[in-house]
Amino acid sequence: MARTIQMVPVVNLVPRTDQPRQYFDEKATAELAASMRRQGFIGQITVRPLADGRFEILAGHRRRLAAIRAGLTEIPCVIEDLNEQQAREFVLLDNLNRCDMLPWEEGSGYAELVAGGLSLPDVAAKAGKSIGLVEGRITIHRQAGKALREAHLHKDIGLQALEALCLLPDRILSPVRCSHCKVINAEGTRTCLACQADLSGEFVCPVGNPQDAATRLCRRKQNGQVEEIIARVKEAYGLADKPVQTSLGLDDVQITEEAVKVRTTIERMLEEVSKLGDRAVRNLTKLGEYDGNTKAAIRQQAEVAIKTLRRVQEAAA
Repeated sequence: MARTIQMVPVVNLVPRTDQPRQYFDEKATAELAASMRRQGFIGQITVRPLADGRFEILAGHRRRLAAIRAGLTEIPCVIEDLNEQQAREFVLLDNLNRCDMLPWEEGSGYAELVAGGLSLPDVAAKAGKSIGLVEGRITIHRQAGKALREAHLHKDIGLQALEALCLLPDRILSPVRCSHCKVINAEGTRTCLACQADLSGEFVCPVGNPQDAATRLCRRKQNGQVEEIIARVKEAYGLADKPVQTSLGLDDVQITEEAVKVRTTIERMLEEVSKLGDRAVRNLTKLGEYDGNTKAAIRQQAEVAIKTLRRVQEAAA
């Protein structure tokens, strides 16, 4: 491949429209332009010749933009004689090795290389990155929605949270709440995954975008909090792991539908008892205001509740 270096008028430099790096920090570009006004253009950008006499930029889009703002009329260029396929790979790999690439821009570049015929291991090797990182960035490119990307740009969402949140669907979902056991099932579920009830007649209405909802809640949160929020959002949209209940023991005795309904009912009732218990404990200090007969009645009620709960505990042993 032939290579030369020469001064090229900035008006003859044509940006590539398909280059993965689409976002340029305005402040950094302005600072670079100010530096060029003082010191001139340092280094070179890389271009390739076009048939009409102009040159297509392969590396140096931001520096060309800064040069125009600085009032420079020509800048030094390394001219590479590359065909379209070679030029595309050069652009992708050059951009992918920059530290200021946005995750989805990086993922777009990796996805383009894979679409061009390279395997994931080959892409990772050429870019000097791990296969896991390449896969993660491609996922961000394909699945991170507008709200999530903006939150990351504003530094409200870190990279680890971005990777986790982009796995949530970026579209309006309408989960189905089972009227029998109250379990929330994913959109389109016809039979409740918890109690096997028919969901075809359940009322369904649009609820919202789970990725956007989680993004709003996760702004400026720690990673542990992000994980908890994502888990709750998954539950709210019926996206959590499916409830599994296949047998009562080693003999693989199948649980009947009625048994599943009973289990769900008992668990829901015990949850309500637990909430009532918490409220009772918070009011214990007020018991001293009652007379002896009232206290005796309360003790009797408590004993009945204890016996009932003990029977449940023994039955479940």
